[in-house]
Amino acid sequence: NPILLTCFFLSPPSPNFQHDVSQTLLKATLDSVVEECVSFVGVDINNCSEILLRHIAGLNANRAKNVIEWREKNGSFVNREQLKDVKGLGPKSFQQCAGFIRINQEYIRSFCSQQGELAAGGHKAATNEKQGKKKNKAAASNIQRPNPLDQTCIHPESYNIAMR
Repeated sequence: NPILLTCFFLSPPSPNFQHDVSQTLLKATLDSVVEECVSFVGVDINNCSEILLRHIAGLNANRAKNVIEWREKNGSFVNREQLKDVKGLGPKSFQQCAGFIRINQEYIRSFCSQQGELAAGGHKAATNEKQGKKKNKAAASNIQRPNPLDQTCIHPESYNIAMR
């Protein structure tokens, strides 16, 4: 497991091991392995860390932070389309990252049932804003529905072809 391997190398090393390996080369190699795994396997957007999000194409440190903030404020992502509501994540970034992001449908079903949401699996974006104030994009969203293709590597641009 490359992620566990990364944790192993980032943990305090044995006395002489730390000095045997170039730290710059080690970091570059580990980053490359993590990026390769992210590209091959994808990342569950509702369970991953900000650091792992940084390794997804189209997401930098600031966008990854904004994704985590959106998730903390609004709850779990129900579908990939909600990524468009994240501050700083425009059409180009969405196009680059969407295929590497997964949304676990079982997790969404259990989350929705725990929250007492609609039986159809809907999820309403949460908001703390008072009436009369400007609503942000997430608050303006109505009920979001899960899309089974969001747990696959199929890019949203190809959903129509996949549904045929």
